[in-house]
Amino acid sequence: MSDDEGEDRASRLRNRRNKTREKAKSGTEKMEKEAKSDKESTQSKPSKTNKISVKEDRPAQMMYLPESMQREMNRQFGMIETEYEYEFSENFEKNRHYFPLLIKAGLDSLDGLDIKDIKDKLDSFDG
Repeated sequence: MSDDEGEDRASRLRNRRNKTREKAKSGTEKMEKEAKSDKESTQSKPSKTNKISVKEDRPAQMMYLPESMQREMNRQFGMIETEYEYEFSENFEKNRHYFPLLIKAGLDSLDGLDIKDIKDKLDSFDG
């Protein structure tokens, strides 16, 4: 493969990634606007119904992770949960808050990496 072909492929991949990011961003903005609207409407009229369960509201995603990552996730969640709840007097839920935060941070960190950097990260995992 020539350098021109590699650049073309890299450009196509970059463009595709940017389009996906923009699509996700616009979807997130739309969901935030809807959530804000919902929040405002529920604040104006008190409701005795409970908050919708994350399990009812979002699709499930199963992951198989090395045990060391699972332990680190649980440790980190416990620390963040404690500090967040102490600071803001609000619940910090694993499925509603921590997992989306963790995935978003991971997606953001992969964004600037080339495929060799990704391979190096994969090689560093145990398991």
